[in-house]
Amino acid sequence: MPDLHAKGHARATEHSLIETCRFLKAQGLERLLDEREEEIAELEEQIFDKLFYARCGTWISSSDFAWTQREGGAHAYHLACGDHGPELMKPSSWLGWQSCS
Repeated sequence: MPDLHAKGHARATEHSLIETCRFLKAQGLERLLDEREEEIAELEEQIFDKLFYARCGTWISSSDFAWTQREGGAHAYHLACGDHGPELMKPSSWLGWQSCS
């Protein structure tokens, strides 16, 4: 005849171990989240509010540019000037490049 008390104890121990693992995992995730929030705060101090756009001689914010998908990534360009690559007599409207990872 099976020992019901032993089975119940084993289930309780297993449940306790599962809860402990969940708790430790949550603590680890919280620590990682805190580290990322600190990293973001440090990086935000390095972000420009506006970029000087030489093609039209104006300061532009992030709402003034758009992205075009290309092979291997995307490039940002000044929305008001349009998406113009390097030309013979005019500068490019491209502002930056973001690689796909």
